[in-house]
Amino acid sequence: MQEILLDERLETIASLVGKAASAADIGADHGRLACALLERNPGLVMTVSDVSAPSLEKARRLLRERGLLPRVRLCVADGLEGIEKPVEAIVIAGMGARTIRGILEGGREKIGAARLILQPNLDADQLRVWLCGNGFEIIAERIARASGRFYPILCARQGESASISGKEAFLGPELLRGRPANYEAYLLWLRDVRLREREHVAQGATPHALLRRERLDEQLAWIEEALSWKQR
Repeated sequence: MQEILLDERLETIASLVGKAASAADIGADHGRLACALLERNPGLVMTVSDVSAPSLEKARRLLRERGLLPRVRLCVADGLEGIEKPVEAIVIAGMGARTIRGILEGGREKIGAARLILQPNLDADQLRVWLCGNGFEIIAERIARASGRFYPILCARQGESASISGKEAFLGPELLRGRPANYEAYLLWLRDVRLREREHVAQGATPHALLRRERLDEQLAWIEEALSWKQR
């Protein structure tokens, strides 16, 4: 049977799960990530959950076709409710930062010592701020590109939180420290996104528009500073 192929986003998430003996995929949708993880790591057992029964059924069909169902517990569940016993890694990917935050808040007692692999579609800076202010530490971060856009992928765990500046929250403290190979490309893409938004709000005169312009100008300055460091 041909190996399951993952795009760069899911491949990066899989690399952060690593050789965990147990894992949970929250919001599994089609189940491709779970299948790839199980096939690459024969000792792995997983909980695979989704709030949508039809979405979970798609994952079930794929897992059945690949002969992986005996190593999986599938459940329709909201957030972390489907985790019955401690796991080493928890994946929450493809959601907004606010949704991920709500899942972590609502299922705090299920997390334990698990490594959290979090991929927010929007507002990664807000998720970083929340993690660092609520008893989590960010231990690694990667950037992946898929379908024409870049995705920050955070690895965190419960522990001693560190304070985080506005610039670190926006650019990623671990990304600033580690400067991965694709970081410059990510910064250039992020600059384009913010410039387009700046153009969109340029003529607004409401207090909200003025505040947003000020915030965008600050973020653009941070990006330029990070790019200038990269070019030294």
